[in-house]
Amino acid sequence: EQVRLEWVTASEQDNDYFTLERSADGADFTPIATVDGAGTSFETLYYTEPDRAPLAGWNYYRLWQTDFDGT
Repeated sequence: EQVRLEWVTASEQDNDYFTLERSADGADFTPIATVDGAGTSFETLYYTEPDRAPLAGWNYYRLWQTDFDGT
């Protein structure tokens, strides 16, 4: 079964991409997807990405945002 991951940004400035990570224990995370950001936006944006192969048991997720300059 899939897990549907959703997040919202109120605005974005120089946003290159998001990285979604997953963990079975909440400590050791592995990247599972990269989603393009909107660059610079002054409107609310909605993002959705499926985890098509969630782990058995608990799944912990973490979201990172990376700017065009790598920060």
